[in-house]
Amino acid sequence: MTTYHHVHIPKVAGISLAKDIRRHLPQSHRLNTREGCYIDMAKLMQAGDRMVVALREPTSQVYSQYLECADDIWGKYVTKHYRQSFSSLSTWLHHFTTAKEEIGKAFDFNCYHPLNMQTRALTCASRSAHHFQPSNITLALEIIRQPSTLLAITEFYHESMCLILENATGSLPSFCNCKEQEAWRAFHPSHDVHRVRRHSLRDLSPADHAEIESLTQEDSRLYAAAVHEFRRRVLNMERKYKVKVLCRSI
Repeated sequence: MTTYHHVHIPKVAGISLAKDIRRHLPQSHRLNTREGCYIDMAKLMQAGDRMVVALREPTSQVYSQYLECADDIWGKYVTKHYRQSFSSLSTWLHHFTTAKEEIGKAFDFNCYHPLNMQTRALTCASRSAHHFQPSNITLALEIIRQPSTLLAITEFYHESMCLILENATGSLPSFCNCKEQEAWRAFHPSHDVHRVRRHSLRDLSPADHAEIESLTQEDSRLYAAAVHEFRRRVLNMERKYKVKVLCRSI
């Protein structure tokens, strides 16, 4: 039995992805999903198994971290003694970017530490990527390029499912031809709803963007490389099946 080990990086639509993989995965395969570190989960790999890694545009992912800690029931509970620090996105970001100590040592209020979380999740040595640990961008870049790593990009969720399911089944699902809109719309992605305010990246000030950029330099490199690798794999799949899967610009 082939096992797909899903490394659930926080705030990249991981719950939805796990639901959709499990819904479409052949009975001869199984899914192991955990919000943890890649290296820890890779220890469970057996011959023929695959790792599933989803990555998200870093600004969106950091903003989502803040909203989870500030608004969600779980976030409010774990940060109940530090609610003033979540009075605004700017306040929260400023805590990390102006820390007197090294940014990595700044207290994360028992929630998420935003410094390069996605890179950290691929290279940390513990069971959780929530809190700061040193990250290794070189290793993270190697991991996303490994044939055994199935890449998903949150902003290209539908196309990501096509890549994963083609690997699992050896055929392209009928909802993966983006030129056939009726068939394309037959795929109904899961959407896990968190109890957070209505939001948009338009909410962010130029200062917010700048601070997030300073906190995600490695994640930005990782995301750019992942998108490039993802596009290469999708184009190979399109050539194999002579079907257009990626109709949107990337």
